[in-house]
Amino acid sequence: MMNSSRTVSATEMNQQGSRILSRVADDGENLVVVRNGRPVATISPYSGQESPRERLRRQGWSRQARRRQHLPFAPVPIPEGQSLASIMAMVSEGR
Repeated sequence: MMNSSRTVSATEMNQQGSRILSRVADDGENLVVVRNGRPVATISPYSGQESPRERLRRQGWSRQARRRQHLPFAPVPIPEGQSLASIMAMVSEGR
């Protein structure tokens, strides 16, 4: 396993991303992705260590944010012979 650092262009990363990621995973190669000659990202092999956020969750100090759940409602059938407008009028009148 080598521990070298190499530069790849953003275009090359876009076109050959899978092959490049395999090289990082298999060979332990570190990459610097450049766009217009400027470094924009680094890619390195996964170390298997948990992130600070994961550690806080495991220790019970943090938890995953919950999404607001919308309660489903059952549709109310419109009685025969009445229009939606007449029902809405009754609702607005408080009947």
